[in-house]
Amino acid sequence: MNATRLRMSNKHLIPFVGFGTTEVQARPAIVFVGRRRPKTNNPVATKGRSKDEVLENKSDRHKPRGPNFIPDALQITMPDQLEESLNTALDAGCRHIDTSFLSGTEHTVGQVVKRRIEGGLLSRKDLFISTKLPPTAHRLKDVEKCLRESLRRLQTEYVDLFLVYLPCPVKNHGSFECPQFYARHSSAEEEPIPLEDTWRGMEHVYDLGLAKAIGVCNFSLEQLMDLNAHARIRPHNLQLEMHLHLPRNDVALLATSLNIAVTAFAPLAELSPLDHIALDDDLLMRLVAKYKRTPAQILLRHQIQRGVVVVFQAVTLSAIHNNLDVHSFSIDEDDMQALNDVEESDDTRLYRFDGSTSCCFLRHTGYPFTEVLDAYLEQKIYESHKITKV
Repeated sequence: MNATRLRMSNKHLIPFVGFGTTEVQARPAIVFVGRRRPKTNNPVATKGRSKDEVLENKSDRHKPRGPNFIPDALQITMPDQLEESLNTALDAGCRHIDTSFLSGTEHTVGQVVKRRIEGGLLSRKDLFISTKLPPTAHRLKDVEKCLRESLRRLQTEYVDLFLVYLPCPVKNHGSFECPQFYARHSSAEEEPIPLEDTWRGMEHVYDLGLAKAIGVCNFSLEQLMDLNAHARIRPHNLQLEMHLHLPRNDVALLATSLNIAVTAFAPLAELSPLDHIALDDDLLMRLVAKYKRTPAQILLRHQIQRGVVVVFQAVTLSAIHNNLDVHSFSIDEDDMQALNDVEESDDTRLYRFDGSTSCCFLRHTGYPFTEVLDAYLEQKIYESHKITKV
């Protein structure tokens, strides 16, 4: 597959490789790239830790095990680094920018894009910009209002893709920002809003031309099927966490059968500092040597050849350039099959919305990750969250 863009069901083209700016402020716990997370079965082990405690001194970091470990492959761009990183990505040819309301990055994205357009460096039609509807704006009347606020920050008349961020509506108390959403280890107040109502709002902004395509994030297979059955305009895109050890084959196959394009975020999870993910995986390192590419390039190329769009995050010039250089080679069929045969493990999921690294939605009736919920029930740690089974 040598195409650089994927045609969605409504004929709108999405670049296969995107630069991610989402979750910057919501997940400070993984910015210590290159360090192992402390081994613990307690999901609230980091509760009460300050940002300074999380961002530990580099000299205290464990050295990576593998000789080909890329320490900045999964670095999360902090606000003061975002502008520089985004400019680097655009200079390197990236034209797909992924952001969100809750990440707080829309304003910076808008400023960078505006300066480049005014300077004649690119035009708006050259770019593909996606953003997301927060759980605080699921009411039918709030969808358009929230998107217009995003458009104001992005300084654009439309977005190329507008996604429902999470199937867990919560009360906004008069503000889509909703401070309690950011509170770690706490549960926001659930709002009983049917997803069909929210989707009607999404269809409305699509009809208005405020979004060139609409879709969903973090939906379960059952939620996607239910939404598709009731939708006047079917989702054009499904964005979910997907990587080598979390291929989400069931949801991806369903989406493909429904002609829904799939986008993977966190496609480089195997290069994260988590203990349970092998940084020097034998298969990955064999392919690195064979194709003379970085681990990140192999992982991204694998998803692209599966027909999956990828959104990566990186900080350094070299990492950004390497991650964008994934169309100049192909992975052989046998090697693709070997990568596809890697056993799926939900232990490698980075985004759980369970309070460990972001807000807690475990007790929300719309919580999409039943396997995570089941694991917590089995480990009998609901008492620590003061959560009762719903």
